[in-house]
Amino acid sequence: MRTVLFYSLLQIPGIAILGVALTAAVQFGWLSVSVAAGIGVAWLIKDIAMYPFVKSAYARRDSDDRGPNGLVGANATVTRELAPIGFVRIKGELWQAECVPQDGTSPESAAPVPVNARVEVVAARGMLLLVRSCSE
Repeated sequence: MRTVLFYSLLQIPGIAILGVALTAAVQFGWLSVSVAAGIGVAWLIKDIAMYPFVKSAYARRDSDDRGPNGLVGANATVTRELAPIGFVRIKGELWQAECVPQDGTSPESAAPVPVNARVEVVAARGMLLLVRSCSE
């Protein structure tokens, strides 16, 4: 229901502009009232018909699905050596990352992860991804 309301509210500016344009067209004699009304109804039908195709873009998602938390479990490629902090490329984006060893020791004791190595995102701390080398 929330998605329908959000979609409907976002259609109001377009409908208002169409209404002003159709009213002007009728006032200047370019369109008859019945043709303008038909265009208005067709516009509304178009908005209703499009909703099933675009509703996923308007649906709210849980905050865990977006941002750094949404990357947990994904694989990334190291672009700047992780010693222990560097950068990784994941889903076409560059993220700062810190390598965390599997044995639970401090990140500073982890061996550096070289450029082009594959890593897995295990958690996020703010905008910093915590990653573990796939070779461990």
